[in-house]
Amino acid sequence: MENNNRFLGISFMMKIGFFFSVFFVCFFLTATLASMLVNRYGATNPVVLTQIALQNLLTFALPALLVAAFIVRKPFQYLSLSQSPKAKHILYVLLLYVASTPFMNLIVELNESITLPESFAALEVILRNYEEAAKAVTDQLIQGQNLLGVLVLMLILGCLTGFGEEIFFRGMLTRLFIDRPMNKHIAIWLGAIVFSFMHFQFFGFVPRVLMGAMFGYLLVWTGSLWVPIIAHALNNSMVVLFTYLLEQGKLSQSLDVYGTTQCAWWLSIVSVIAFAALLKYRRIFVE
Repeated sequence: MENNNRFLGISFMMKIGFFFSVFFVCFFLTATLASMLVNRYGATNPVVLTQIALQNLLTFALPALLVAAFIVRKPFQYLSLSQSPKAKHILYVLLLYVASTPFMNLIVELNESITLPESFAALEVILRNYEEAAKAVTDQLIQGQNLLGVLVLMLILGCLTGFGEEIFFRGMLTRLFIDRPMNKHIAIWLGAIVFSFMHFQFFGFVPRVLMGAMFGYLLVWTGSLWVPIIAHALNNSMVVLFTYLLEQGKLSQSLDVYGTTQCAWWLSIVSVIAFAALLKYRRIFVE
């Protein structure tokens, strides 16, 4: 069998170090390009969308592709991009999304309700302002959009973000942890923690860890990175779509309240049961 590794002697720490070195170079390159765009054209919606696209392609996707091409002979195979998803994989992603949403809404609510000790009050204000600013960007992009504009937002904020982040965090980072060698469960959860940490949103940390872990398990179970990419893109795209429908008055209230203490909390119990059942019988969909 052909060996896919270019450098059999390269250590795990060297791979990780090289990976994040390339990441930081690409990060500063992206930041420079984004700053140039703002200085020239202002912080308009097209500029913000271009910045997001650059971030996903240059900051996340490019380092993973470059490092994979450097350390192995078949980078797409290494990143699990050569394995196409099956129809039953996509169906499983849809079922998982529907089943988990109410419970995830509750987790989001509980995480957001965390308050730091009084001595860290100033830090809490900074963290909450940062998260509100991030949400304000999404709201600004959606406000006043028509259906075509929303589809463009779903393409960039949903599909492109799912593609870029999954190649980086699951395709490359989690794969490096597994190749360490490391127990797959530890690798998946460690990758999910790094994924959530690098979003720098403390009051969304726990739900993002859970979501990242689910993406990691989807990769391991199916052997295709396209499955978590689809799951990630679906999650982000639905946020955009539901925010648009709410803004247009098509929804009476946001769907992210269902399952929380504000609305139909019992849906969270149903959600956990349905999600557990999907995990228990996952072999129907992923094998």
